[in-house]
Amino acid sequence: MKDKEKKTIILLITAGILFSIAAGILIFIFSHESTPSASENPSQPVTNTSSEAPVNSPIPTQEYTPKEGLNEHLPNPDNPYTVILEASEVKLIDNTASDDAYAVVYFPDISIANYENDKFILNTGVFHEKNNYIGIATIISGNFVKSGYLLSDRDETVYMSKIEKNTVQDDVSLKIINRDNPITQQEADSITGLVQLTDPDYVLDNRDDLFILNHVKEALEKLLLAADAYDASLNMHVASAHRTFETQKQSFDYWVNRRIAEENMTYAQAYEYTAGRVAIPGCSEHHNGLTLDVIGYGYMLDESSKGAPYALWLKDNSYRYGFTIRYEEGKEQYTQIMLYEPWHIRYVGLPTAYYLYTNNLSMEEFYYSLINQKYIDFEYDGYQYRYIYSQSDNIYIDTDIMEIIQYSAIASGVDGYVLLCKSK
Repeated sequence: MKDKEKKTIILLITAGILFSIAAGILIFIFSHESTPSASENPSQPVTNTSSEAPVNSPIPTQEYTPKEGLNEHLPNPDNPYTVILEASEVKLIDNTASDDAYAVVYFPDISIANYENDKFILNTGVFHEKNNYIGIATIISGNFVKSGYLLSDRDETVYMSKIEKNTVQDDVSLKIINRDNPITQQEADSITGLVQLTDPDYVLDNRDDLFILNHVKEALEKLLLAADAYDASLNMHVASAHRTFETQKQSFDYWVNRRIAEENMTYAQAYEYTAGRVAIPGCSEHHNGLTLDVIGYGYMLDESSKGAPYALWLKDNSYRYGFTIRYEEGKEQYTQIMLYEPWHIRYVGLPTAYYLYTNNLSMEEFYYSLINQKYIDFEYDGYQYRYIYSQSDNIYIDTDIMEIIQYSAIASGVDGYVLLCKSK
């Protein structure tokens, strides 16, 4: 090849290389100029572009709304995380909480959010599509109870969702009555909604003085039908139901006087002995319209019923219909009733009856535990439930998260309520 041809080829190759470099530079420049600004990019924080705003002004908190298409990032139910926050930490998300407050925070997916070393650990690029929630918080405070979504903005500000105050009625279904927590004569005699028990199949000796609340009557009928289907020879009947203050006083005074006359006891001795077997007026569960004495025909309301077939069936089955055996054997130190009363059933509703039965708890033990722990979680029939001890009647429960099942004053002389919620 001649020298002239070689020079021509080299010049063409060099020109091609220079053209490629120039074209690449132009493409880069035009591509860079067409990139949207930060204010146009929805994935960036929104800033104030007003000419009046100072150059170094802080970025205001903006509520971030996740875009569609994040389904792949929804919480993984196999990767949850629960943490307890103390009062100082609770105030980071709700500064109206009292100094004794604490919170139970459930994060559905630890890869989205959790709480470690006194701070929230957040993946702010990924949120649940509904309300950008990172978890669910239940705050138990001296001045309120709240349960709602825990939210976060892009700037990692964490806060509770807005919740309306619940309107709930105290249904007294879990209100305890005992020697330490009596009710007044007015309270005992002011129960409304009582209905008469008249069915001769379960009213002992066709008595006409048996009254109970209607929903308890319905539960009782189911219980007695189930007992009869299991074994008709159990032959259970209702021997006692609601009692007025005066009726209880007559019964109590009768036994005190009888023991003085027949057992040579002093009044103080007879009073104390009787109080362990017959409730003092105002201290009887029979005042509440929720309590019944159910006994097998032919048995007495005394020690002879211990181990009786009807008593064994009630012990193992009454909870299925919402009842608890109120004065169980071995619970005397809590109930202060010294006589085992397998016939004495108290309606508390489901799933509370189930919880008491499976944990072998008297109502007194249950409240000792609840007031100490502030909340109790348990499972029943495939659902999660939570008891909450509330010192206040200011209740804020997001009903998209939990349904209020029961709400009741704990006892006369006790500040506070028990709240039973079912998770959705």
